Amino acid sequence: MNQLIRYRRFHFGMRTIKTGIAVALSVALGKAVSDPYPAFMAIGAINSMERSIHDSFVSARNLVLGNFFGAVTGMLFAMLFSRYIAFFTGIGIMLVIVFCNAFKMRESIPLTCVVFACIACNIEGGTPYLYGVTRFLETLAGIAIALAVNVVLRPYNNAYKVTRLTKADQRILLPLLAQRAYRWEFTDLHEVRRNHRKLGEEIRLYEEELTRRKKRPATVAHLRSCHQMLGRMLEALHTLNSMDTTPLLSEQNAQRMEALGMGAYDPDQSLAGKCSEEETAVFNYHIRDFLDANDCLTAMIAELPQEPPKKKHIFGKKHG
Repeated sequence: MNQLIRYRRFHFGMRTIKTGIAVALSVALGKAVSDPYPAFMAIGAINSMERSIHDSFVSARNLVLGNFFGAVTGMLFAMLFSRYIAFFTGIGIMLVIVFCNAFKMRESIPLTCVVFACIACNIEGGTPYLYGVTRFLETLAGIAIALAVNVVLRPYNNAYKVTRLTKADQRILLPLLAQRAYRWEFTDLHEVRRNHRKLGEEIRLYEEELTRRKKRPATVAHLRSCHQMLGRMLEALHTLNSMDTTPLLSEQNAQRMEALGMGAYDPDQSLAGKCSEEETAVFNYHIRDFLDANDCLTAMIAELPQEPPKKKHIFGKKHG
């Protein structure tokens, strides 16, 4: 058990499991219909399996359009340029990439290029038309299987994950304020901004998920409000980082920060430099704005979907 916990980085998530199931079903279908190339079904399933049902449908649409273009182009190149196919395959790949980029289907470029190359080179050696239609239908079958698996088998629900990420971002921001206000050290906001973008992406997935799109839109608005409060705290820190002076904290801000567990503020140990009253006022204004946003966020987090308490381990605590 301890060895498994140590290697938790090897995580089997639902997307991994559903991808494996979709590939197994695709290969089984290919074998059932005596398909000589069931791998094309598996490739279609792999490329269209996304975290959410909405993203899977978007990916499937792009793959169908891209692969249709790749199959048709591959058939034409195989029939018209068979004598110089090595040179024209490169030209065709360029056309496929340009087509996918023009219609914002960048994720489907690899599979579309594979379909084109296989058909253009006619690796089976038969009729290009029949070979191209067969490969396209195989890919289409794999895409359909992946969509069915994603819809039926435990659709993506990241409500608890959004709550966890919101709390985590708040915990990261509070020490950064103490670092800037107490010790006048500049803070690195790169990781915080990355986490903020990740949270925004998770909220988008929650909003667009087809299984809940028509359910409780107020929940989505509440999640976005929490995201905006975190953004407000982040921008306040960004503004504080842009100040090159070391003003003193106001008594009210110092008390509020101490109440949040940031420690006691000692003005006698400060590095207060020469600065105008306006700079001190701006400094304390943005700290107050950060603290106000944090208080609002704390109240809003209480209304987010909360995870049920974890069950105690059946074997109890580790001894020794």
